[in-house]
Amino acid sequence: DMRALADFLCRNALPALEELSLHGNPNITDVEVVSLAEALLKATQTSLRVLTLSDVGMGDEGIAALSSLIYRGRMEQMRELRFSENVGITKEGIKALAQAIEAHMLPVLKDIYVMELKGIRAIGRAVIKGCPQLERIVLNPNEVDKKDVLEILLKAGGHKASIHLRD
Repeated sequence: DMRALADFLCRNALPALEELSLHGNPNITDVEVVSLAEALLKATQTSLRVLTLSDVGMGDEGIAALSSLIYRGRMEQMRELRFSENVGITKEGIKALAQAIEAHMLPVLKDIYVMELKGIRAIGRAVIKGCPQLERIVLNPNEVDKKDVLEILLKAGGHKASIHLRD
């Protein structure tokens, strides 16, 4: 139950939690993601480094709540983000996430999984600019225009990130 998890996080009852994966749970909607974001905002202690919200029922409202955490500096220790396979996230939602990443860096982010999302170009530019430790961007080749991948690679310039196209 997301309320119980949010309550534990708010009360700092899980200070050593490093990875949270809610992958493949269609019951995780924007409402639950907003609750999770609010809990992470209130928590004074968190060790969360990996967040997986792939293939859940999240849309633009949920991604906006996570973007708000980035703007407020509450995701600075995040090493891996996975938001793939959320059909409710529109190009506008991805652009909002990209703006948050670009403006408020994720200094230790190493991996971002954005397969099957719209706005790949915006997120690619943002992570290259705002994530100096980035090592890997994972995309689904069936959902990505070759021009988008080429633009991301060109923007990467001397950046050490690699782009993985995965089925």
